[in-house]
Amino acid sequence: MQHHTHIPPGYENIKRGKNRIVATREVERIILDWPAEARKRWHAIAIPQENGCIHPRNSPRSDGYVQVMIFGGSIKAHRLAYLAFKGAIFEADIDHLCRNPTCFNPDHLQQVSHYENLARGNTNVRPYSQRIECSEGHEFTPANSWISPRGKRFCVACNPQLQTKAAGITS
Repeated sequence: MQHHTHIPPGYENIKRGKNRIVATREVERIILDWPAEARKRWHAIAIPQENGCIHPRNSPRSDGYVQVMIFGGSIKAHRLAYLAFKGAIFEADIDHLCRNPTCFNPDHLQQVSHYENLARGNTNVRPYSQRIECSEGHEFTPANSWISPRGKRFCVACNPQLQTKAAGITS
């Protein structure tokens, strides 16, 4: 029995060869271009729960997330839901506000920085994100801290090379 996957017009050339799986970024691009098709797939696998979470029919992987096949590739179910119902993901993580990694209810998903996602979850980053001072005792204030594009916070007093970045001065 041969398995056929619907690929929208204009994207046929993405799937090269019989066994090639479309890369996740390509799948994300197709979902943004064809959200109605992606929403149909979402509705076909969605199982609403009493607590408001929506679980896909697929079983979770060992990391707790669910992968779904769509447009000739695979993508995490919560990323499919975000892209199909809320739009583009800009170099960020999708946080489960319900703290349930199998949930793909778009209302339970929020785009946040990687660091913010780690700080909200049960990780070793969380205690550090809630600190009010650095390891040397300097208070974290807007004037005395710099947050990297990845969301990590640095003390400017301990790292003088960051003073121009913290002040918003570019060289």
